[in-house]
Amino acid sequence: MSNSDFFGDNDSDFLFQNSNGSVALWDLSGISVIGGGLVGNPGPGWQVEGTAGGTAITPGSGSFTDAAGNVYTISADGDVAEQNGAPISLGGGTAKLVYYGGLVYGEDATTGDWFIHDADGSWSRSVAPGLFGGGSSAIVLQNNDGSVALWNMSGTAVVGGGLVANPGPTWHVKGTNVFFTGGSSGIVLQNDDGSVALWEMNGISIVGGGLVGNPGPGWQIEGTGNFFNDGNNAILFQNSNDGSIALWEMNGTSVVGGGLVGNPGPGWQIEGTGNFFGDGHTDIVFQNTTNGSVAVWDMNGTTVIGGGLVGNPGPTWHIKGAGSNEISFQNDNGSVALWQMSGTTVIGGGLVGNPGTGWSLLDNNMRFIYATSANETLAATPASPDEFVLTSLTTGSDTISGFSPAQDMIEFSKAQFASVSDVLAATTYAVSGGATINLPNGSSLLLPGVDAGSLHASNFALA
Repeated sequence: MSNSDFFGDNDSDFLFQNSNGSVALWDLSGISVIGGGLVGNPGPGWQVEGTAGGTAITPGSGSFTDAAGNVYTISADGDVAEQNGAPISLGGGTAKLVYYGGLVYGEDATTGDWFIHDADGSWSRSVAPGLFGGGSSAIVLQNNDGSVALWNMSGTAVVGGGLVANPGPTWHVKGTNVFFTGGSSGIVLQNDDGSVALWEMNGISIVGGGLVGNPGPGWQIEGTGNFFNDGNNAILFQNSNDGSIALWEMNGTSVVGGGLVGNPGPGWQIEGTGNFFGDGHTDIVFQNTTNGSVAVWDMNGTTVIGGGLVGNPGPTWHIKGAGSNEISFQNDNGSVALWQMSGTTVIGGGLVGNPGTGWSLLDNNMRFIYATSANETLAATPASPDEFVLTSLTTGSDTISGFSPAQDMIEFSKAQFASVSDVLAATTYAVSGGATINLPNGSSLLLPGVDAGSLHASNFALA
């Protein structure tokens, strides 16, 4: 999940969700928390699954300043857009400028075509920035029953939105981006069987879209982005069996290009996307699931044209999102940090703060699954890393099928275990062929097919 700007100050902000369902925001300026607070609680059955939106400047409405300090304005009649007082020309004149994801976009008033402001000061053709509600940021939520909803945000206030639809519990929201003409964000979904679908959105109304295709259940959506810089966004996949990477270049619901990118090797998991090299092309961020190392691929379409190893924050730090030039992390102890990037070089950032272990900095992959009763079987979806919340399990036993120590987590309450070390000490290898976690009250949690020795501290959290 890219770090979105909810407060309109051109700085990325942090979005959290608590194990009880509560949602909160930190308003950031660099690595300083300057505001924010609790947003609300949709209920423990609702999980935040994405964000979209940017700072939109329409004729006569004001100005904004980008991360480099450039000031953008548009005249009241919409004929003149200026950067630092100098006119910007995009052919027929600019009707709108948008600051989105750390990048500046402009719309040609005559053709409706969108352009992106490149690092060298030029403008090149681009997809439209994502907007759900008049340019303000929005939060996408999905319920355990499959229902999808939007919160249209102004700072920490929910100012609009509502229920969108229910595609069914086997469909999972995987991200947002612009795939259709008009500049509105679309919602990307993937089914447990691998099928991919797009919803074209107008506010909370689905106005188009449909089934895209099925790459097969081994291919999981890990992000979207402007990889081809030709006016079409793409869907990014990683194969859960061998780690291979692939792209689908989209035009609406049609796959018009793309193909196999390559294979970073075993243990490397896609954890985000951004524009780290300033060339307008989306790049891929990886983290090694064994040792914590971070790497970036500099992309041009399906071709890796550069990049490499960035560094290693340690195995207890996990990537939670990426923006145009930054990577956000959360530690197993709850601490949050930022790396400010230039290519593969960390040029700034540092520790932001610690909201507590009950608060998860939201990424674009993690899906929360809540245990609601005893003696139930919870399924780890292959489409994304899952966090199983068992804080309310007091009696009886549960089972988690398909649990992956490489990507999944289990959250207990501190009333059940005093420390993660206590959880590991209570874990044994069952005769039936799986790891068993014995709860203090006599209940247990069975992980069929999982070797107890493969479980590690980052598989657990306490709230």
